[in-house]
Amino acid sequence: AADSAIDACASMGDDAGSALSLLQHRAAKASTGRASVEARFLAELWTQGSCDNRAGDLRFRPCESDNCRRCLGPGAVLHYDKERDFTTCLYRKPRPEAATTFCGESFGDGRRMPGTEVACHCCRGESATLVFDHSAAEGLGYTYCIT
Repeated sequence: AADSAIDACASMGDDAGSALSLLQHRAAKASTGRASVEARFLAELWTQGSCDNRAGDLRFRPCESDNCRRCLGPGAVLHYDKERDFTTCLYRKPRPEAATTFCGESFGDGRRMPGTEVACHCCRGESATLVFDHSAAEGLGYTYCIT
């Protein structure tokens, strides 16, 4: 549909530039709107922070860092307290270019995407499963990795 609209704009002559500009503006606004919804949703999800803090040094265990970031966002890090022999997920300010979803979770229905189930199991254990909630993220939908 967008290609046909661009073709129509191109055939309009002098008005093509302003029509094409309007079309590009609307597309950018829609993209920005979705990004804004995703950002708000993830910020709310990360404030819930039900992290899997537990005994032992988990810093080098496969997928533990991703599980920590799933819980508190892309800047989160694992901290090991040697005296208590306990690992805790700590919030840190994320880098702007960092990935935003982890452990097989994603916007939209990601249950059948390659590698998502393996990532979910790695982060949360073999009993974990991917669950899609079509009403999450203001209707964009979100796939959660839950136990």
